[in-house]
Amino acid sequence: MNNWVPIFAIPILSGALFIRFILQKQRMQIEVFRWKRDRKMVIQLLSITSLYISGWAPLQAATIYDNIVLGGVAPPFVVAYFYTFPYFVHLFYPFVVLLSNPELRGRIRDIRPQAT
Repeated sequence: MNNWVPIFAIPILSGALFIRFILQKQRMQIEVFRWKRDRKMVIQLLSITSLYISGWAPLQAATIYDNIVLGGVAPPFVVAYFYTFPYFVHLFYPFVVLLSNPELRGRIRDIRPQAT
C-alpha cells in the first residue's frame, strides 16, 4: 500500500498541476518573463515525475506479475534487479534537478571542452 499510493498519486497530481498551470496561463495572458520562470518549474516537475515513475513502475509491475501469474514466487532477477532499482531514483534525483535548470545547462556547455 505504501508504494501503490505514490505511484498513482504523483503522476496524477503532477498532471493536474500542469493542466491547471496551462489553463491559468491562457486565462490570465501571463507575460513572457513570468512564463519563462514558470516553465522552468513545469519542466522540473515533469522530469522529477518521470524519474520517479521510471524507478518505481518496474517494481510495481513485477509485483503485480508475481502475485497474479506466478502465485507469489518471485524469480531471482526480480529480487536482484527490480527491488534495488528504486534506489537509483534517489541517486539520480540531484542530477535531474540540476540539469532541468537551463542556466546551469548553458554553463556546463561553456565549461565542457569543444572538440576541434
